[in-house]
Amino acid sequence: MADVFISYHEKSSGELVKQIADTLESTGISCWYAKRDLPAGGKFADYIPKEIRSCKVFLLVLNENSNRSEHVKSETNLAFRRVNRKEQITLVPFKVDNCVLDDDVDYYLSRFHITDGTSTDERTIRELAQQISHILGSEPSKTAQSQTSSTKSMSALFTCVVLVCMA
Repeated sequence: MADVFISYHEKSSGELVKQIADTLESTGISCWYAKRDLPAGGKFADYIPKEIRSCKVFLLVLNENSNRSEHVKSETNLAFRRVNRKEQITLVPFKVDNCVLDDDVDYYLSRFHITDGTSTDERTIRELAQQISHILGSEPSKTAQSQTSSTKSMSALFTCVVLVCMA
């Protein structure tokens, strides 16, 4: 289960979501988004609720299309239920255009700060990653920690092999 669940409209924000996930994951924060992580043949309804129930951060990439997407609204509703039950989850709305929020989206998000992402350059994405890292207490997921440990172990092994070969 990932640290961050990313809710978005795939056709209009797919590339941006990939950039965001790559940036977060480069800092050790694990992400889940449907286009990449839903197994082939998997059903959205079998995976998405489980991922939302287990994430620590629900990142909502808001634009005109996600604002009207029934799937995004359903995902937001699931996350909002966790907030209402006082579970450990933080909703992070990231608005990437100047859309006017639909009433039902506005209802869910009126209590939350909406992060301005209208200039979706690298700096804005890095700032978003810093905000999420701060929310998570800068603690990468266990998966990311084990990957980092594996990378360090492989690096140390490679250094030892090089030194032995040079001797």
